[in-house]
Amino acid sequence: ERALRLFQRLGEAEAKAHGMPVERVHFHEVGAIDSIVDLVGAAAAVEFLAPERLTCGPVNLGSGRVRMAHGEVPIPAPATAELLRGVPVFGGPGGELTTPTGAVILAELVDEYVELPAMVLEGVGYGLGKKDLPTHPNALRLLRGRSAVVRDQTRAEVMVIEAEIDDLPGEGFGFLMERLLAAGALDVYFTPVQMKKSRPGTLVTLLCRRPKLEELAGILLTESGSLGCRYHAASRFEAEREILEVPTAFGTVRIKRARLDGRPLAIAPEFEDCRRLALASGAPWREVYRAALLAAELAAGALKS
Repeated sequence: ERALRLFQRLGEAEAKAHGMPVERVHFHEVGAIDSIVDLVGAAAAVEFLAPERLTCGPVNLGSGRVRMAHGEVPIPAPATAELLRGVPVFGGPGGELTTPTGAVILAELVDEYVELPAMVLEGVGYGLGKKDLPTHPNALRLLRGRSAVVRDQTRAEVMVIEAEIDDLPGEGFGFLMERLLAAGALDVYFTPVQMKKSRPGTLVTLLCRRPKLEELAGILLTESGSLGCRYHAASRFEAEREILEVPTAFGTVRIKRARLDGRPLAIAPEFEDCRRLALASGAPWREVYRAALLAAELAAGALKS
């Protein structure tokens, strides 16, 4: 599903750049085997690593011109520029350093564009390209880590977006929540409210990181039919979170564990893993959940000892 979203978004960007319907786009770059491997591999990597969030520094677009199927164009290529709207970018020597394939991976998967955040480093990965660059290595580096447990760094900014709605069927609210969460909302919830002329309505509230503000506000307005929404920035304390995997009699389950200043706060099995294993085994969901929770508690006890 994530890989399909990458292809769809790339196709939409190419269509807009060429001024044609997406159905008529000829995927010059997407049709290449290496691009298919890149997109599917990126989607699979995110599924396997299951990060809480992905961050990236400002994106180096390169400089000069690049030859495409329709002739030479200045860097960034039109689709690259379309995909990176709202993303901090800069130029530098080396030719084309960000292709549409790379741009769509960043645009779809990155949660926030910041300098290297404070973390406890747990792993490093490198991807190397074939082109020799005169000024720096042709390499992509991925750093994996968990949040550094520092009290001042438990504060984080979130954007709060809200709109009152009084004319959307109940099923529409369910679909709206699915769309918002799939697009990167941190949380979505509904509150009954009394509106003008004593009409009952629903207050839709969602939380997101700042880079997702415009995209999620657009989804909220499009799906709800509301004529507007309001937003503001809010600070919140965030616990350190990590994902563990524990074996059970039903299969492997991911576990979310939260800490604050090194103190354990909560531990919970991943719902989707328990659901999948319950359907596969025919066992009740609660049995799979309890088995995962017990395995997680045993693992936590082993780590303490």
